[in-house]
Amino acid sequence: MDPCPKCGAVDTADRCPHCGIVVARYREYLDQLRAGPAAAGLVETLARPATIALTVGEAAPSDLAPVPPHVGRDGTVAHHRLRFHGFGSSLFGLWVVNVFLTLVTLGIYAAWARVKVRRYLLSQTSFAGDRFAYHGTGEELVRGYLKAAVVFGLPFYALAAGPDLLGAGSTVTIGAEVVAWTLAVALVPVASVGARRYRLSRTSWRGIRFAFRGSTLEYVKIFLGGGLLTLLTLGVHYPIWATRRQAFLVSHSYFGTQRCRFDGDGGPLRRRYGVAMLLLLPTLGLSWFWFAAARDRYFAQHTSLGRARLHSTVTGTDLLLLKLANGLLLVLTLGFAYPWNVARNLNVRYTWLSVLGPLDLDAITQPNQRVSATGEGLAGFFDTGFDLG
Repeated sequence: MDPCPKCGAVDTADRCPHCGIVVARYREYLDQLRAGPAAAGLVETLARPATIALTVGEAAPSDLAPVPPHVGRDGTVAHHRLRFHGFGSSLFGLWVVNVFLTLVTLGIYAAWARVKVRRYLLSQTSFAGDRFAYHGTGEELVRGYLKAAVVFGLPFYALAAGPDLLGAGSTVTIGAEVVAWTLAVALVPVASVGARRYRLSRTSWRGIRFAFRGSTLEYVKIFLGGGLLTLLTLGVHYPIWATRRQAFLVSHSYFGTQRCRFDGDGGPLRRRYGVAMLLLLPTLGLSWFWFAAARDRYFAQHTSLGRARLHSTVTGTDLLLLKLANGLLLVLTLGFAYPWNVARNLNVRYTWLSVLGPLDLDAITQPNQRVSATGEGLAGFFDTGFDLG
């Protein structure tokens, strides 16, 4: 019996029990792909992960351009996935200890608690057989929080509360509050970039660290300018704004010396966004899940690292069911199911995402980099929601 043309399993029949492909269809696809451009139609059909598209021949979502998987000299498709090996029970034990120590130390232990969770989550996440590692420390986070509090926190609270405490007039008080909250909004993109820069620099895979090398000022301009334009257009500009932010964050991210790429402009998302907005009230907001799924697919489809490209199969139904299940578990367990939700989220989301194409790891080296945790502290100080663990 011939082995599976995709995963090499030997106990295959009409359909491979390991990777899920229909063997005859997959062989036909490889033959046509080798023949040249005439295979483009099949590439669109088969580009989705094997567990879905290669079994039923489902076409790729219409809002995403087809991306052909890489076919090696041996006729196999390079197809990689993230995997999470952790358990909710292990996270629960870690969570209980963290909560207790944070309460006992009046919040001081929170930085070390966050580091332990991130270290566990990354150490239990693997890609292509190797696990990630987290190198951040609690001391770094504490220093980052203190710097953010002194440099940004004190001026903010001085503007927000100072005039009222000094008995200034209502005009001065209102003006100072407007300036304070304007400053806070402007600091959101600063926190986002700083946190991303720090966290990527402390994350490694196969001994090579990630990095972010984008300009904070440039991202502030994209964030504030696009946000203002989105408000002025009553939300119409949102898909382009979201795509430009994603493009900046991705295209300035690195794995060692290899730079990530993003080649989308957000145009195909406009129609999806318009439909979601029209149906927002009739569906009680549920239409947003379908737009969010289309957005995630689009972002993944246009993200690449070298010759490898991301691919997502998430649907609105997937997102809705995940949120409903998580919410129900939290309600029924009075919040104690949170660690299981975290583990379940990672497991489920990793099944939606795959990497198609060669990784070219031999050409990637580790450059020197030094990054502070000030942006990380700023994100936590203003509670901007950029925390990963």
